[in-house]
Parts: sequence; structure tokens; C-alpha cells
Amino acid sequence: AQGVSAKQMNSNGEIYEIKYGLTTSQRVYGTVMENRAGHGPCYLKTDEITKEQEQAIFLRDKNIMVSAGAGAGKTRVLVSRMAELNMDEKNPVEADRFLVMTFTNAAAAEMKERISLDLEERLAKDPENHYLRKQIRKIRQADISTVHSFCNHLIRTHYNELSIDPSFRIGEEGELFL
Repeated sequence: AQGVSAKQMNSNGEIYEIKYGLTTSQRVYGTVMENRAGHGPCYLKTDEITKEQEQAIFLRDKNIMVSAGAGAGKTRVLVSRMAELNMDEKNPVEADRFLVMTFTNAAAAEMKERISLDLEERLAKDPENHYLRKQIRKIRQADISTVHSFCNHLIRTHYNELSIDPSFRIGEEGELFL
């Protein structure tokens, strides 16, 4: 099985790494359980998640980086983390405040689709929840893109501060070697 690594940095700048694989201590949770951080109900699908995946999903007040090989569960962990942060009763993070960077357009599209589906499934269980309706609309504005797309957007937004011609373009691969 492929392993997954979630890194976090504490306030002293020390980096901690949580490692897990698909074959380590599997746990099964029901559809609704108390959020492990104590921030209200959690609506994870009945699914097998490891203790370390649970830590990455419910860790609060820290940024994390999740890296893993294909099929190790990183997308599921990130989607669950985003949904739980979004629905946190004490300190919810609005859906359009997320910044998620991937390496491919396909991965970015899949991430946005999965978080949208997760929120829609939650709304189906709680159809009168106006906050959820608003978050489903806002997820379309979330910064979920490739590293290149995010950097391109950043440069285009702040070209004047960078003293860059606003009509710049990214060169094709063949042009870069001329």
C-alpha cells in the first residue's frame, strides 16, 4: 500500500509529520458522529479511515500538507478536512476562503467536484440548512487549482506591483528554448 504523509508546523516553526498507509489500523465510523475536535457534528460517510487520517481531518489551528502516491486516500482526507472546516460550529471556514493547489487540472477539477458533492450530500440530509446552500454556491469561487494556475492568477492580479507588462503571456515549451 502507498503511504500518505501529512506535515504540520507548530507556532515555533517545528514541522511534525503524520505518516499513514492504507493497511494501518483501519477504523469504521458511522454516517454521523461527534467531530473529534469537539466542534459539532461530523458527517463523514461510513468509510474506513485510519487514526492518522482522522488526525489530518480534524486537526485545527494548523496548516497541513498532505502528500501521497496514487490511491492512498489523500483526496478523501483533503475533501473531508475541507468539509469539516467548512461546517465547524465554532470557527467555520467559508468555502470560498480555501486555497488548494494540485499539480494537474484534472486533480483540481476532481477536488472541487468532490467537495461540492460532499456538501450536496450534507444538504440532502439537512435540506433547510441555508448555510450549506450558500457554501455550495461559494465553493465555485474557492481557489482550487494547479500551482501554475494560481501563480498565473496572482501575477495577473498584481502585475503593476511586480512591474510586469499586463499583456504578458506564458511561453510555449518550444519558445522557452529560443
